[in-house]
Amino acid sequence: MNPIEAIKLLKDSREHRSAINGEKVVIVPLRALETILLEIETLYPDNCSICKGQKGGVKGNENIIDGKIMCDYCSVKESE
Repeated sequence: MNPIEAIKLLKDSREHRSAINGEKVVIVPLRALETILLEIETLYPDNCSICKGQKGGVKGNENIIDGKIMCDYCSVKESE
């Protein structure tokens, strides 16, 4: 499922009232939520041990060089 389909499914879901405190609750398939969360996670900084995500590397696309986790930008600089 791609993120656009997941978000559309979320928007089209039926709204229900919670019996506990009256807040709105939306029932959505777990797969749709997982897809959305994975996409959101890519917006956060990566786990680069050199620049700490400041150079804009993609989270989850880090490289391990000489035991250090690095983004693409820092790994290129390190290999020069």
